[in-house]
Amino acid sequence: MKRQLSSRERKLLSLAGLAALTLAGHLIVGRIDARPTAASLRSGPASVPGAPATGVGAGPVRLAARLDRGAVLAGAPGEVRLELTLTGDRGTAAARRPTDFYVVLDRSGSMEEGGKIEYARSAVLQLIDQLLPDDRFALVSYASEARLDVELAAAGDVAAAAGPLGRSERGPRRWRQQVAAIEAGGGTAMSLGLDLALATAGTQRPTGRAARLLLLSDGLANEGDSTPEGLAARSRRAAAAGIPVSTLGVGADFNEVLMTALADVGLGNYYYLPNAEQIATVLATELSATRETVAEELEVALVPAPGVRVREVAGYPIAMRGERVVFHPGTLFAGQERRIWVTLETPAERGPSLRLTGVQASYTSSGGRRSVALPAPLQIACAGNQQQVLASIDRDAWGRAVVEEDFGRLQQEVAASVRAGQRDEALGKIADYEARNQSVNAVVQNAAVASNLHSLDALQAEVNDAFTGIDQEAKRNGLSKMRQATGYDARRVGAKKVQASPGGGGR
Repeated sequence: MKRQLSSRERKLLSLAGLAALTLAGHLIVGRIDARPTAASLRSGPASVPGAPATGVGAGPVRLAARLDRGAVLAGAPGEVRLELTLTGDRGTAAARRPTDFYVVLDRSGSMEEGGKIEYARSAVLQLIDQLLPDDRFALVSYASEARLDVELAAAGDVAAAAGPLGRSERGPRRWRQQVAAIEAGGGTAMSLGLDLALATAGTQRPTGRAARLLLLSDGLANEGDSTPEGLAARSRRAAAAGIPVSTLGVGADFNEVLMTALADVGLGNYYYLPNAEQIATVLATELSATRETVAEELEVALVPAPGVRVREVAGYPIAMRGERVVFHPGTLFAGQERRIWVTLETPAERGPSLRLTGVQASYTSSGGRRSVALPAPLQIACAGNQQQVLASIDRDAWGRAVVEEDFGRLQQEVAASVRAGQRDEALGKIADYEARNQSVNAVVQNAAVASNLHSLDALQAEVNDAFTGIDQEAKRNGLSKMRQATGYDARRVGAKKVQASPGGGGR
């Protein structure tokens, strides 16, 4: 008997046919990697893909920009991705900065489950072991009320207990006793914990010091000010005082959307920790990165051509200042390289070309404000036909845009649909993503994109499994948290420091 084709096989055959028709119709002239020329593009030459523009400025931050294509089709709406790369000078790594490190720890009753409070106490004790004499540390814990368990002080100012067993017994003895005394019980008044940490830190960080606040929770804020707006305002105030806020969601019962938002407005990182064993690694990673900070209060700005809209910037909040679009990706440590994708929507009605001007990054370093800017505008040509658009695609940049930004966003969208109990919606988003990128990659032939598209079977299976069998609610919760977090990290390549420690917990 003749085997019936599966729906996926029929879809791939259809896409292959589309690609064949595309090639047969001579949509591509010459080589796949051909670039548009002044003669072929109605508007003249575009910014040449594959040759990143590098910013000019004196300081520890380098800025580079690269378009995923050089042209869009005239007379039709279009989309262009701009890859911005921010790099911190590795040569300044030796200049370690004394650090103020604040831990705001959830000790509500749910932290007893699975020994989470024990892992949290152990992680803080390990962190204390890593502090240097000029590092300052404070620990706030919260349940139905907030408590300052460790007052802000320098490690060198607290008597150390140098035991005979070596490093595991070194550290401020009083701090260790205070941490060991923390017990779980009560509600989750996250707002009170943040309020006490902000009061402890004050509104002005001492000059020359780096800082970080780590907010850890395993549950939903259910006492005090539990509104997303109120909690975000507290995280924003911490960032304004020079203390970025990173958030750690532990287990299965916290609000990942809220914790991500608090990290975004707090100019820090978000971590999803399915297992409490990973807490120690995250604390160590964040301490190490904070000590090597070379640029703070990063602000990236650009001015798009009239009618061009900045749709997304890797999920970061976007603000308008006149014609300038700005966003704030936080800090840079020495040697850090961050890639951030800016998605631009171009209008159907436009002139012969589009320009992006004023692309620059400003930041604080060594107590002063500095900036680095691209020396010339980026230009996108308006092509007369599709062959020129396809010929202008930068295969490598487009591939990164797909597997980092597009697939990261897809995972977050699927997570939201699964969280809302919408299986068909989630599967539809996966199918749309596959069809859109399969048809383009039939021409562009990027190996990383091909591999990514093959991985969609696993994502579809995860979605289907979350809506079948027993424990569906738990499976949907776990899948939405995991995919939301992996999508977040995919869209922000290099945002977290890689720490070679047991247990994972960062990129």
